[in-house]
Amino acid sequence: MQEQLMRCFILTYFYFIFLCYKKNSILVGVCNISNVRRTSGPPPAGYPLFLFCLLKTAVVFLIIKVFFYQNSFVSQNQENIFKIKRKKKAIKLKNPSMTDNQYEVCTLLYWIQKIFATTMFISLLTWIFGHGGGVGWQDEPQLEFNFHPMFMSFAFIFINGEAITLYRGCRYVAKKRTKAAHGILQFTGFILASFGLKAAFDSHNYAKPPIPNLYSFHSWMGISTFSLFILQFLGGFLTYALPYASMDLRKKAMPYHRLGGILILLLTLTSAMLGYSEKAAWAFKCWTVQKEFCPILFFGNVFAFSMVCYVITVFLIVIQPEWIRKPLPGEGPLPVNDDDFVHED
Repeated sequence: MQEQLMRCFILTYFYFIFLCYKKNSILVGVCNISNVRRTSGPPPAGYPLFLFCLLKTAVVFLIIKVFFYQNSFVSQNQENIFKIKRKKKAIKLKNPSMTDNQYEVCTLLYWIQKIFATTMFISLLTWIFGHGGGVGWQDEPQLEFNFHPMFMSFAFIFINGEAITLYRGCRYVAKKRTKAAHGILQFTGFILASFGLKAAFDSHNYAKPPIPNLYSFHSWMGISTFSLFILQFLGGFLTYALPYASMDLRKKAMPYHRLGGILILLLTLTSAMLGYSEKAAWAFKCWTVQKEFCPILFFGNVFAFSMVCYVITVFLIVIQPEWIRKPLPGEGPLPVNDDDFVHED
């Protein structure tokens, strides 16, 4: 069932990307890709949108690869037992985590999380490229600003959320693989967030007249969250990526690392909601001033609502202590209780 759902998700996703790249195509009936402006000449219409979708495809491919590796791992162990040797005796190790159904709710939430992520980005791209004028470069700072919500939400909401839930969504994958994927996702998020910050500063510095930087509460929250993210990333890299930290230190630091990741995600959501409310109050006035239907505000609200729901599903997945990924055979010390073994004569 999971493989069928994943295949449907893959086919739908790539069909969506095909619509994004095809010139003059309509994205979900409202997003005209030809609205993307050429501000520097060389990039063709739809080029920034295609690059953004291509980048999201790379992240989705990474998650899919880990997911299918998990399925192949489980399918190769249909008996749900692992043979090991201990004290020169043939022993079978019970693996109750693969025989019961305690992770069904976790798996369901993991799929709901993907649905909210897809909704979030369809509404975001429809808002920016369908009704927001597209994106631009430094000679059009108002359009360059549109890179800011794209990159920041992609980096700090989607990528960060996927990296946080990766261990629990792909619990049967070897830890070294999920650990590498976790680090790659977080580093990618850092790079994209840096570009998103640059777009925000450029939109102020190149405006005529220039707009002051860091004057709003949203900007204060954003810079603070970005700084905490850097500290969290450096702490995780020094503690878990490099081989210098002792195992005892890693175990003691893990609860704080998990707590820091959740807090940063919640701070990111708070900053994003402040920024969207600020943007909606200043720019999306057709429902309040002009008293008429406003598609850009509608899709912006859908984007913000789906982003909140996405973070809620991430939070529900990670707060359950019984859903913490347990070590696979060979990743940790062997169990010592006789109840964990079935001896073969």
